[in-house]
Amino acid sequence: MSAVTPSVTSIVTAFAPFTPADPLTPKVSEGESEMFVCPWSATLRCLPLVSFNHITREVKDLRASEHFYCSLLGFRRIARPELSVEGVWVFHDQASISVHLLQGNPPPRRWSEDGPLENRDHVNFLTPDINLVEVILRQRGTFYHKVVRNSIGIVQVFVADPDGNVIEIGSCAPPPDEIVCAR
Repeated sequence: MSAVTPSVTSIVTAFAPFTPADPLTPKVSEGESEMFVCPWSATLRCLPLVSFNHITREVKDLRASEHFYCSLLGFRRIARPELSVEGVWVFHDQASISVHLLQGNPPPRRWSEDGPLENRDHVNFLTPDINLVEVILRQRGTFYHKVVRNSIGIVQVFVADPDGNVIEIGSCAPPPDEIVCAR
């Protein structure tokens, strides 16, 4: 199976700037389903997204990364089609999310001796038991960085995968449009 390479035109089109006032944005017609009406406009349609599916991480060592995601975070390897880049796909049944690990050159590390570098990209998972997360990390000898943010009612534990990609495990997430976790 060969990979399909998009034409230059489709790449340029795919990355064309978007503005909410774009006259080409499809309008909601009278009687049409309002399921995907944008919350900020009663007349414009948003893309019909229903869930978050996966993230992709470029990694130096596929086997080490697969072991990390599966043995520590509880993912399992899943089927992956033949693509132009070597990789492994893993899935977490309870969180219903996939991580696509691709052989490549990961970006520079986002981690220092003191923990994750502030304001860098990361992935967040929620846990119902942050204390158990810490117990397991200590038992496994996995370095982690803990942050307690009393002002918003959250405890965050940060770990790094073998390529330094930061993973946050949080005790909660504030509801949309709020800045404090529900108590």
